[in-house]
Amino acid sequence: VDLESLAQQIADPSSHFQVQLQSISAETGIPLRILTGSERGELASSEDRSEWLSYVQARREEQAEPCILRPFVDRLIELNVLPTPEDDYNVKWADLFAQSEKMRVEIGKARANALREYTSNPMAQAVLTPSAFMESCLGFSQEQVELFSKMRDDEMMEEMEKMKEVKEMLEPEEKPQEEDKPEKSKEQRGEPVKKRAMPTASV
Repeated sequence: VDLESLAQQIADPSSHFQVQLQSISAETGIPLRILTGSERGELASSEDRSEWLSYVQARREEQAEPCILRPFVDRLIELNVLPTPEDDYNVKWADLFAQSEKMRVEIGKARANALREYTSNPMAQAVLTPSAFMESCLGFSQEQVELFSKMRDDEMMEEMEKMKEVKEMLEPEEKPQEEDKPEKSKEQRGEPVKKRAMPTASV
């Protein structure tokens, strides 16, 4: 009896698995790339990340805080585990959209390049004032622009004060010399003055 091996035909389960992942993503609201990651293990795209963070933020405000966190804290206050607040308490969540260290470095580098180009052109300030440039081109708020201007003025005043102190140390103040005053007469000094005799003519 001759035995022959039968060729095994195994169906690729990736398509079925992909359908399940898509169903989970659609049901939970988690983007597919956030749920699985990319093929090379890279980070998800910025659009997927922004969408996911928006979903988490909404979940915090609509579900976690009113339905879970506040009832739990209220119960602890009722049992005197936590002190009773004078006013209503607020829940402060961490900022999900805060810039990462890498993003801050990249933004700072781009702003530094734009500022260098602006200051190197002598006609740039005639077309666009520094405050308008920082607000419209660099993306700073009005409060930040005012803060930067105040910091610049304070540093300039401090530098001028230091230069004044150094100048006073290097050049000591000279006493003003007394001017030569004319000598007072005897009458001005209150001394008696001898009167000269007037000559008389003989007849």
